Amino acid sequence: MIRVTTVYPGAVATDLLRAVRVERGQPYDPDRAVGVHSAAALIAGVLDHPDDAYVTELSFARP
Repeated sequence: MIRVTTVYPGAVATDLLRAVRVERGQPYDPDRAVGVHSAAALIAGVLDHPDDAYVTELSFARP
C-alpha cells in the first residue's frame, strides 16, 4: 500500500526563506517563522501512525 501525505508548511526559518524574502525586498524575521526543528517534528509525527489510518494533509504555521 502506498500512502501519500501532502505537507503545506507556512514560513519555516531557513536560508531559503531568507533568500526569497531578500530577493522580493521583504523583511526576514526568523522569530515570525516556524523553527526548523518544530517543522521536522511535525512532519516526523505524521510518519508515526497506526496501520489502519494515516494523515492525508498536514498544514502548519506559526501562531
